[in-house]
Amino acid sequence: MLSGQVYEFKLRGLSVLSELNGKYFKDLDKEKQRKIEDATLRVIEIRKELHSDVKFEIFERLNVGAVKLNDQELRNCIYRGKYNDLIKELAEDRDFLFLLGLKEPHKRMYDRELVLHFLAFYNQTYLKYKPPMKQFLNREMENNRNISEEKIKELRRAFKETVSMVKSVFGDKAFRRLIPGDEKDPNGRWEIRKINIGLFEIIMFGFSRYTKIK
Repeated sequence: MLSGQVYEFKLRGLSVLSELNGKYFKDLDKEKQRKIEDATLRVIEIRKELHSDVKFEIFERLNVGAVKLNDQELRNCIYRGKYNDLIKELAEDRDFLFLLGLKEPHKRMYDRELVLHFLAFYNQTYLKYKPPMKQFLNREMENNRNISEEKIKELRRAFKETVSMVKSVFGDKAFRRLIPGDEKDPNGRWEIRKINIGLFEIIMFGFSRYTKIK
């Protein structure tokens, strides 16, 4: 009820008891109405002050749908805000997509998680890294929920300049492992399709410490 108005909804999309499709609650017989009114609806309240790792674990346990969400998709749900928006923006950078061998952003946010890897190590450096990686990345998003516009500009510039330098040096071979050659193929070959996350972290963090002139 809102401002004196009562909003009623029709049942629809029922595959079981399909004969009830199109009916309002008032159209059901008394027995069905009674069962609905007496049904128990369980609710879990997740307070905003709850520790972020606990919230993440709760979401993981509730995440039992047909398509299970991965860690970055869960972060996208839990850590809403300007920092999450920045990660989405940077993941759509055309040069970055080129380095990953993608024509458009990844449907399961794999590209966003790589952006988060870079930002986490850029902000905290490898000296502050403590495993597991999942919690390290969670803390990065939690700590930057109220990020300033000045910091956003700094991170955007650092990411784009680093990506540009990596593209200039490595091209489409960036973040790929070189498989050593043998007698048949002495030159070896690049592992084109698969991104090596370890190489990604080392190259992106290392290049972020240099300017284009250097």
